[in-house]
Amino acid sequence: MEYNKRPDVRANKTKTALKAAIFVLLSTTTFERLTVRQICDAALINRVTFYSHYSDKFDLFNDALNDLVESVGNGARKDIVKFGKLTAAARIRICCNAFLEALINVCYENKAWITNLNNPENSMIIFMFNQSITKRLSNYLEEFEKDGSLNYSPDRVASFTCGGVSRLIFDWLSGGNDCPDKETFTCTLQKALSDLLSSNILFH
Repeated sequence: MEYNKRPDVRANKTKTALKAAIFVLLSTTTFERLTVRQICDAALINRVTFYSHYSDKFDLFNDALNDLVESVGNGARKDIVKFGKLTAAARIRICCNAFLEALINVCYENKAWITNLNNPENSMIIFMFNQSITKRLSNYLEEFEKDGSLNYSPDRVASFTCGGVSRLIFDWLSGGNDCPDKETFTCTLQKALSDLLSSNILFH
């Protein structure tokens, strides 16, 4: 039994090393210029092993990104209270604010490479990043908005929310010493989001 588990452990260690390597490399180079050889060298893994797990660097980044977004989702879920008899608007406001705080925390922890996303040569992975977090938030909205109170679909609300939020987070992380600290930035963004979600724009 122990013997059968070893290949999975080894594969997981290999994937973890590759995912860590691509994030480290993206702090100093763009995704467009990044090569599989550079990733393998940084992870101390040969190319044959790389291609036994991933088809290309896009496949690897997507896997690493899924782990990152999963951590956002797990962080948000810890903060979401039992809704009880709260209105749909209140449930969604709590859900979005918890998701936002978790997203800011994860982005802050990965500041080294996320600040480099502003480079035009990283446009593809910015798209992948936004698409991934939008999908996760949409899933939360579908879960917590059960009575059809939204004027728009969860996908559209999530797309609108994440598009603006991710842009603000990128700019904040790239702003240097002139930008507010994480707690102040989080509170300001949560207030703005709460004001929007408390209006009649999204609900009927």
